[in-house]
Amino acid sequence: MSLPAYLFLYDESGVQVKGDCLMPGREGAIEIMNSSYGVRQGVDSITGSMTGTRQHDPVTVHKQLDKTSPFFAIAVCESKRLQKAVIKYYAI
Repeated sequence: MSLPAYLFLYDESGVQVKGDCLMPGREGAIEIMNSSYGVRQGVDSITGSMTGTRQHDPVTVHKQLDKTSPFFAIAVCESKRLQKAVIKYYAI
């Protein structure tokens, strides 16, 4: 079962980048269609003990084309740094 997830994104000035969500409590959020994240830890095949350090993969989110899409395109092209991104998962 999938959980609804929403991205609350804030630009370099701390202003929320407004998405299309109109649901109470989630106004202005960006709906996430899919997300992924991974972490790996090396393990010795003989002893089973851990080797090295954990390696974290990037958090990746997929969203629909919406009114925030031009913002993302410009932010990437101009190497803008965002202040904060919060992903909230909701139980249904």
